[in-house]
Amino acid sequence: MDELDLLLGFGLIVVFLHNIFLHRSLKILHYALKGVRDDMGELQTGVNTLDTKSKNLKEWSVKVHQWLTHIGGKNDE
Repeated sequence: MDELDLLLGFGLIVVFLHNIFLHRSLKILHYALKGVRDDMGELQTGVNTLDTKSKNLKEWSVKVHQWLTHIGGKNDE
């Protein structure tokens, strides 16, 4: 009976330590995933900002081209 109690105690200690290390690993993974999620949010914001800036640049380039074409047409007359 002493050997059985010793093995049971040892088994419980192993399971307890395994759960502690597993919990610690899951917590590290959780914070890593949270950091990745935050980085992805920042990247999405950056992409949206670049999309807006590219649309503005396209609009202004069309306006500048029209203006230059108009100025060029007046000079030819």
